[in-house]
Amino acid sequence: MTVNGRVGGMRVVVLDPLRPRSRAGSSGRARLSTKLDLLTPTALVAGAPRRPIEIVPVPSRRWWRGAWCLSQIIGFFIKRSIAKVSKRWDEEEEARAARHLFERLSGMWIKLGQLLSLRNDILTLAMCRELASLQFEMRGFPSAVAMAVLEADLGVPIDTVFSYIDPKPFAAASICQVHRANLRDSGRAVIIKIRRPDVALAFEGDLRLLRGLARVLSAFGLGGRLNVKDAITELSALLREEADYTNELMNLRQMRKKLKGHGVVVPRCYPQFCGPRILVMDEIPGVLMSDYIRQRRENSSAVREWEQQNRVRPERVARSLLITTLRQILEENQFHGDLHPGNIILLTDSRIALIDFGSVGRLTTRAWTTYQEMNRSIAMGEYERAADFMLLLGKSVPALGVSELRLGLANIFRKWEARSQLKTLPYSKRSLNSTSVETAELMGAYKMPASWELLRVGRALGTLDASLQVLAPDGDFLRLYKAYFRNRRKREQSREGRKAALGHAVQQLTAMGGDLKILLAPGIRRLALLERGMADTGTRVKIAVLTALMEGFFGLTALTVLSMIIDKTAPFIKAHFPGKIVLFIINVGPKLPYVDYGIIVLACLFASYVTGAARRSLIYR
Repeated sequence: MTVNGRVGGMRVVVLDPLRPRSRAGSSGRARLSTKLDLLTPTALVAGAPRRPIEIVPVPSRRWWRGAWCLSQIIGFFIKRSIAKVSKRWDEEEEARAARHLFERLSGMWIKLGQLLSLRNDILTLAMCRELASLQFEMRGFPSAVAMAVLEADLGVPIDTVFSYIDPKPFAAASICQVHRANLRDSGRAVIIKIRRPDVALAFEGDLRLLRGLARVLSAFGLGGRLNVKDAITELSALLREEADYTNELMNLRQMRKKLKGHGVVVPRCYPQFCGPRILVMDEIPGVLMSDYIRQRRENSSAVREWEQQNRVRPERVARSLLITTLRQILEENQFHGDLHPGNIILLTDSRIALIDFGSVGRLTTRAWTTYQEMNRSIAMGEYERAADFMLLLGKSVPALGVSELRLGLANIFRKWEARSQLKTLPYSKRSLNSTSVETAELMGAYKMPASWELLRVGRALGTLDASLQVLAPDGDFLRLYKAYFRNRRKREQSREGRKAALGHAVQQLTAMGGDLKILLAPGIRRLALLERGMADTGTRVKIAVLTALMEGFFGLTALTVLSMIIDKTAPFIKAHFPGKIVLFIINVGPKLPYVDYGIIVLACLFASYVTGAARRSLIYR
């Protein structure tokens, strides 16, 4: 049984939700690979039923949205100013009001708020905490519209690809909503991410408004420390990545291959069924970290029983999460950029799976190499060296006070080492991310703005902390951190590690040879030409100056001779060529004897000869 209809002139087929989800057995679970099937945990303790996704019509892009957004932003700052003047200003209340503002604006503004939450060098701790908790109100759009988008991108009728699709979304976000389905050919359980039809237009309009606000701020000399231009560039790149599922498809395929060596499960995707607006991938049967955290808070005894039943050791999971994250950042320079608990799935035997690769970060080669050395120095306790690398990661180094800044950064790391071993302190005070506020404040005092490129690394580690502080609340973070480097050394000393290191070294030498060929070969050829007589820049300048002087002296000789002729023939000229201009020329010229004219001409000719000889000698050399 199917439900037929039309949306925007397109035939829509919504498959019957009562159709069985799988041909693989009465359990309703699709056929899975044996390995993944063995990793499937039992169901977690049933908590409060999830609130169903509210379905609302796709809003039309109203012409007055820009003016409305601007009025909301101006209203927020007016209220803030009034509260400060009336001395009723409260830091926590302001942070909550800012979060409510971004949630009202929705769409792109949610992403902007999450991005701004990383700037603890500028914003207050309360503001960063509130903006980091920004969530899009879970509202879906009608299934008929979703199926129209799906069929349009598939290019074939839906029921030729899927044997079952749940018309009700089980998750929704600012960019998409997610449906469960089964493939017709294999019966495999999959999920389909379908992009909201209004996303591209809404983001484009909001970005135009944001760029206009940035120009106004720049005109008044504001937003310098925030580095507004780079912030908008980073936001645009983030939105472009997350709104085009072609990027996520590429990220999924690359990360699945790389994380397989980490022991981390990544869902398999189906490129033949994917497009810019839809993404089809395996459904990972596991427990979301967000559900685990909630249940652990509400029903800890039942969660402990579930852990024993599925052989899940929280500290081992924390160690695996941290090691895979550091491997992605420090070894592969391709890392999951949004590791919040909703993107982490728990499996049996303390295994994990990662989902939602819409945001994958990469650093430039220089920044990546410098960041590697900084982390290695921290793990080895070489904090002055780590401070040097942190300074090199900045966009610029202050002209004054570098020694004091370097010492201050080293002291922050040294204090963190001491408190990281105090189990009486909360996790938020012991994690490496806890140093970010102190380092940001110190570097801000020296006018060193943070790089938006590196803030994406901070976002990955910061969102991961939400899981680590639950999994290992009493853990020694420095010990976990050093465990990665021990794991890395062990892998590097293995046969596969040596083989990979050799291949990497050969690759680096090849790249270095290419760089030398590009950068040094022109210089070598230039030196050969210099050896054969080609003049260098300084010589060419000298030749040009001597040429100008020689020609100048020669011109002065001609001008002196002309002046002498005019002076001695002045009566004849006045008689035959009367006029103001002629009289002016005659009167301006010097009145000298023939001898003086002759001396000047000879002096100019001699000077011209000397400079010419020097020029010829230089050219000959």
